[in-house]
Amino acid sequence: MSAEIELLARQHAPQILAEALRLARSKAVEVLSEQLVSAMIAEAVKPYRPPSAAQLANVEKGLCVYAITRDSEIELPALRTAAEPRLIAHNGIGAVVADVDLAQFTNLEADPVEDSALATLAREHDAVVRAVFEHEPVLPLRFGTVVTGEQAALDLLRERREEALTWLDRVAGHREWGVRVECAAQPEAPADGLSGTEYLRHRQSALSRDRDQAKAAQNMHAKLSCHATEAACREHRPNTLLDAAYLVPQDNETSFRDSVTRLSEPLERLGATVHTTGPWPPYSFTRIELAVQR
Repeated sequence: MSAEIELLARQHAPQILAEALRLARSKAVEVLSEQLVSAMIAEAVKPYRPPSAAQLANVEKGLCVYAITRDSEIELPALRTAAEPRLIAHNGIGAVVADVDLAQFTNLEADPVEDSALATLAREHDAVVRAVFEHEPVLPLRFGTVVTGEQAALDLLRERREEALTWLDRVAGHREWGVRVECAAQPEAPADGLSGTEYLRHRQSALSRDRDQAKAAQNMHAKLSCHATEAACREHRPNTLLDAAYLVPQDNETSFRDSVTRLSEPLERLGATVHTTGPWPPYSFTRIELAVQR
């Protein structure tokens, strides 16, 4: 009997292994899908940190602070959710602010609906930052940054003046570009009809393609970083080989974009997809932040 069992094991082990791998992959897809949904929700609310109840106690009105820039005349857009934006200046720098009802910044939830309160506030925040960006270097502040009044904004400008000037000089003449590389979905080996040798050959081919895609994405990042003053990689998500932002001098943008096109070709031949976004204000490269002040 033991010889018969051994023979059956040799004959059917490859098919059993293939079926086990198929089931494992199906389970992995389910788990990763749940993780991806959680990650997308977390990313949607990441830029927003609402003031605490204690910080907003007995305060109905305040100033939303959108960005820091140089003291300059800038045409700013009208907003639905706030008063007309204005610049509060101090010794060569300024904070772009607007009077707001602070209640609208409480109880916001991540909501993918285009006309949700969160989406509307976020779009207006970006519109103000972009308006400044068209004329002067800009330090975008975290969405939802509020202070309780003009004096608090002036105090913060005094405290952060040197830091702000350093960052403004650093990002002047630069724009942010994003590059994301998504790997191709690998076809599963059929559970039936393959011998053990054929299955292993299929797996080796898939693994080789994965390695080649990863190597090409790493090469792309290294080459693109040479055209940028600074580069930042974001946390990888499932099926993403590269998700990076580049702070590119405007004089280098043509060579940067040419390099993206050239370096995309080997990745696309391997089945990957390259997405380029920009130009943006330097959202990923300014680390100055104003805190809520009483």
